Amino acid sequence: MTGTMRGAVDKIVTYALRVTPSDQLLAIFDETSAGFMENVTTYAIERDIEATFIFLPKVYQEFLSNRIANTENPQSINVVLSEAILEADVILNALDAGAPTSALRGALIDSPRKTTSRFAHMPGITDDILSLIAASDFKAIHEHAELLAWGLGCAEKAELVSRDHRGKEYRLEMMLDGWNNEPLISSGTIEANSWGNLPPGEVFCCPGIGKVNGSCCINGSVAGSVLSPTSEFVVHFEQSVLTSYNRVDDGLPAPFVCGLADFSRDLGDLNWNRFAEFGIGLNPVIQNLTGNALYDEKAAFTAHVAIGDNAVFGGSNKVHIHEDLVTKQPDVILDGQRVIEAGSPALDKLQSMREGFLPNRMTIEPQFDVGIRENTLDVDGGTLYRRLVAGRRTSRVAMYPLHLAKAAEDVIDRMKRQGSASVDSFLEQYSGDRRRLGQEALEMLNFYRCLRFISR
Repeated sequence: MTGTMRGAVDKIVTYALRVTPSDQLLAIFDETSAGFMENVTTYAIERDIEATFIFLPKVYQEFLSNRIANTENPQSINVVLSEAILEADVILNALDAGAPTSALRGALIDSPRKTTSRFAHMPGITDDILSLIAASDFKAIHEHAELLAWGLGCAEKAELVSRDHRGKEYRLEMMLDGWNNEPLISSGTIEANSWGNLPPGEVFCCPGIGKVNGSCCINGSVAGSVLSPTSEFVVHFEQSVLTSYNRVDDGLPAPFVCGLADFSRDLGDLNWNRFAEFGIGLNPVIQNLTGNALYDEKAAFTAHVAIGDNAVFGGSNKVHIHEDLVTKQPDVILDGQRVIEAGSPALDKLQSMREGFLPNRMTIEPQFDVGIRENTLDVDGGTLYRRLVAGRRTSRVAMYPLHLAKAAEDVIDRMKRQGSASVDSFLEQYSGDRRRLGQEALEMLNFYRCLRFISR
């Protein structure tokens, strides 16, 4: 095993998945990832890790995908495979990345698992991607991803500004709905009862149906192809529906999207053209696009939009395709604040926004009591975190302002003990400055959508 390969396997097994000697590791692979799996085998033997390896030939993946696509239970996979996933503590999926096998990949992610399990999703893994994993600074990527996720979670509106090779600007507007629409973090750290992609380096969200309007120039890459200036195309959305996808130079429909339309039509997927995802790439090690979405969507100085399925991320559109369309050097504007310019995140600006953040005043109708949504909160080392759980992908974001953390902890503890109550009756327990801090803590918890409202 080369030093680079050892470094990649070590980061996947030890850092991303935190495999211990007591864990049962399940590795699912095919002919395209057999070389990588030989290195995983060597690593497991050296570390005395209990491992099971399941080989699924690509042609059989296509057979299973077709069967899944034509069954009344789209999550169904064969019994032995599903039982293996259910028994494993750690799952490593290194199958094919093509559209004809996407139904199987989705079913593997949806398959029942232990609540303590960690699932690494690495379709289409190559030596180049493994080299990238070995070179990636997981810690820095996670810090930047957490900060940008905070920005997306706080925003009601995002604007993506892209440009074609002639310099013409295109603007895509997305209504995000704040923390009601949880952002997702793909930073290489996979928590218990969660799954994530590798390599690391992405923050994304799934705007609701009807929330996306405008245009974006796809000038970077699509699956299987890096775009030249003459192959750039513009996608246009109305109420989250893709209505056109024409090339910049000749105005003809983009062949790649035409192929998706034909493929989806054959499967009866009428909603293949729905907006699925808005994402931001954060990994500076990726210097060049390749046409592999798993790789390209993580590239720094890029953003991407996706069409098709987002149910796997907790969204509402369930179809057989999910295709990421990458644009280079975009601007991103959140609630009027330009937080990315020409692809470069304004991290210092975002951090200043976070440190100076104050939640909105809270108004609750008198017929409602309030309680705590316990699954949205973590407390660790005196810091209060907003837990993110959309799409069975668990991560967390620090809740600001930090000076309210202690007061918020007290509010949370009291609500857990006492149950739901009106805001006024709850605040009667406090006096003076403690009442003011209790009010502000409630407002913070409400902003981050950590309160539940109960009609009397």
